[in-house]
Amino acid sequence: MDNKRPNWLTGENVVIFILIIACAAAFWWLVSSINFSYKSGYFHPQRYPREYLNSTTTVPFLVSDIQLWMTFDYLNKVFGLPQNYLKQSMNIQDGRYPNLQLNRYAELNNINAQEFIKSVRSAVQAYKK
Repeated sequence: MDNKRPNWLTGENVVIFILIIACAAAFWWLVSSINFSYKSGYFHPQRYPREYLNSTTTVPFLVSDIQLWMTFDYLNKVFGLPQNYLKQSMNIQDGRYPNLQLNRYAELNNINAQEFIKSVRSAVQAYKK
């Protein structure tokens, strides 16, 4: 009876196995990062360039342009709202405000997304009057 290792358990095969595991882990990390970026709104198209958001002028947005992927901070900037206006007018208690997407807030608070966006539009419209 020989105490030899099986043929497949050579040093070269172990290295290949480790490389396969490392590639699988890197692929999983890549997919997870892309998924997180998509859910956080990074890949959503923007109607106006980012320069508008960094300036003191407001963008000619319509209230009807408000969409669920937008964050409260984004709305504050494009509509020229005070930082805590939506938080106070809509009684938002979430500590992640204003860096929270509308759809995520509605999901976390079990609110119908379409009804919630209507209430956000109404609050923004009320400020603009």
